[in-house]
Amino acid sequence: MHILEHGHHDHEHAEEVTHITPAILLAHTIEHNRNHLEELHDLIHQLEPEQAKKAHDALEKVEEAYEKFAKVLEEIKEK
Repeated sequence: MHILEHGHHDHEHAEEVTHITPAILLAHTIEHNRNHLEELHDLIHQLEPEQAKKAHDALEKVEEAYEKFAKVLEEIKEK
């Protein structure tokens, strides 16, 4: 499955998983994509100012979405 076979990252925590649960997928997605968001944030500053503002605004919305995903993950873990 793609989420654990992503070739360009070292997934030390991604031992062989035989059953992907919503919690596993959410945890992996949150961590993985937040790392990419950090990389993207660093690169946004290379854009023209107007493009950088638009990209930064979009990035903030994506970060807000991942905060919501993180809350869902916490609710799952509480059960």
